[in-house]
Amino acid sequence: MDWLNEARAAINRSEVFVVMLGPETQAAPGVLKEVKLASELRKLRFQIIGYINGSENWAVPNAGCVYKWDWGTLKKLLG
Repeated sequence: MDWLNEARAAINRSEVFVVMLGPETQAAPGVLKEVKLASELRKLRFQIIGYINGSENWAVPNAGCVYKWDWGTLKKLLG
């Protein structure tokens, strides 16, 4: 099984798809493919800025709303 099929199976089993954002995330081909899979599988999607000085400019298209890392926000989103 190749990684894309493994990713599809894992995403399919999940309730929520979370993208951890870094400065290069939006250009990562694998991330873009996984976001497309999550969209096709109609999974709830959101993005978390993974750096204290991160930027919303790092957002991946079609990966959902962008939030700064915060335990309270994460609990609300996953609760």
